[in-house]
Amino acid sequence: MTKTMYIVVSEYPAIVRYDFAFWNRTIESKGIMNKMENALACVAVKSAVDINKLAFNDFLSLYGPILKKAFGEDEQEIKALLNEAQDIYNMLQNNFKAANTINIDKALKYIKAIR
Repeated sequence: MTKTMYIVVSEYPAIVRYDFAFWNRTIESKGIMNKMENALACVAVKSAVDINKLAFNDFLSLYGPILKKAFGEDEQEIKALLNEAQDIYNMLQNNFKAANTINIDKALKYIKAIR
């Protein structure tokens, strides 16, 4: 039996996907059954998500909780969160060519606040 699954997580500043595949088999051969009854194999693969194919809302579902942790429940800060999230999204979409669209000092402050 084979089972596959994946998870998508943010590893600032990247978004990565982990794919997992599991294979399980019950051993029926009597010669092998003396040594084991079941066999299990697992494969894990880490890959980068192509931001250009990711809608902003999907991006926000990943980065929103991280940024919210830094800002809390303050309405003004949440508005700033959305603006900064859009800036980060644009920066990642442009493969860091637009790095000057986000204030690097602010980004570092957010990272420190999250830790």
